[in-house]
Amino acid sequence: YSAALDLPSVDTGSSKPLRSAVSMPKWQKVFHALQQKIGDCDRYHEVFSAYESTDSVTGMLSDDLADMYGDLKSGLAAYDQDSACSIAEAVWHWRFNFRAHWGEHLTGALRALYWLERDEKI
Repeated sequence: YSAALDLPSVDTGSSKPLRSAVSMPKWQKVFHALQQKIGDCDRYHEVFSAYESTDSVTGMLSDDLADMYGDLKSGLAAYDQDSACSIAEAVWHWRFNFRAHWGEHLTGALRALYWLERDEKI
C-alpha cells in the first residue's frame, strides 16, 4: 500500500490502460486456487463506502488477490520490456489502477487479513 502511494505521476503520452496480461481463464485458475487455499475464511463483510451510510457488502479474499494479481501482472509485463517508455507505461498503469481498482481490493483484503490474524485463524 505504501509503495503504491509513492508511485510517481508519469506522462506516457497516452491515457489508455495497458491490455490485461492475464486472460480470463488464467484469472479463473488463480481465483479458484486461492478459494481452495483460503477455504472457509474467504468471505468477509465490509462497508462499501466509509463515508456513506450503507449496509455491509460481502468481499472475497480470493477475488481481491486474483484481481490485484491481474492488475499488477499487466504492469510487470510492460516493465519487463525494459525500455523507458514501457517502464513509464507500467508505472502509469499501476498508479492509475491502484486508484481506480486494486487499491479497493487491497484495503478490503488487509482489513480481513487483520481480523483473521487477530483471531488466530491464520
